[in-house]
Amino acid sequence: TVLHTTDTHGNLSANEEIMELFRRYATPYTITVDCGDTVQGTLSMAQNKGKSIPATLNKLGYAVWVPGNHDLDFGIEPFNGFRRDFSGTMLAGNWEINGEVLPAWKMFDFNGIKIAVIGLSRADQPYRTMCVGYNLTAEPERDALMEIIPQIRNAGADAVILARHAGNYDQSGNLWQLIKEFPEVDLVLGGHTHQNVSGIPCAGSFYAQAGSHAENLGVVTMEFDDQTGKLVQITGKLVPLPQIPEQLQSNLPVAELEDDIQLPRRKT
Repeated sequence: TVLHTTDTHGNLSANEEIMELFRRYATPYTITVDCGDTVQGTLSMAQNKGKSIPATLNKLGYAVWVPGNHDLDFGIEPFNGFRRDFSGTMLAGNWEINGEVLPAWKMFDFNGIKIAVIGLSRADQPYRTMCVGYNLTAEPERDALMEIIPQIRNAGADAVILARHAGNYDQSGNLWQLIKEFPEVDLVLGGHTHQNVSGIPCAGSFYAQAGSHAENLGVVTMEFDDQTGKLVQITGKLVPLPQIPEQLQSNLPVAELEDDIQLPRRKT
């Protein structure tokens, strides 16, 4: 079972009601993945710069976090804090930050069935973020997969999941054309475009995307033959998540500006 969320934008909570729902769909053979844009989007996130999110993901049992473009909105120090405080693995194999290439994939072994999860984020990230005080370069997804897929093949993966902060159609390109080049990919988990996709065929693979703002939990079931270990079927669905009203602390400033901002005069 693969549980997945994306584009929660600070709305994901780990209260008992939501934790119980996660437990209901989890099994001893579960991988829980978030596909990014996780820390930004609410007043409380702006006030604490998303610092509470790693603890939320940890309580809910996430194993993989693929950062989205907005997960760098608060700067490099909070982002490094997210990486440090998250007990799972942050995967973004097409990002290099200050000379460090982020981890690209992780292998999970369930009774001899090896499932590799690849994480890729925005290839256009340098154009989306003001990289103040650090350097970020991003590689096209195709180029990154050309390097990653042989590694996974050599590691003996029985199935491959590609988790990406991109939709099936967006500025990153046509997912169908990408997957045709990499038939090893069995399941693609998408993000960024805020679409609700319980699961659809995609160039011999399977595509799912869990909407946005923590409205849904995506649940994908991958069935393997007990005798051969071969993947035989993938199904998916979206489960509504309980909506938790934000507890606002409206007396706290979001930011203090040293200088007054002079707005341009309205044209007449």
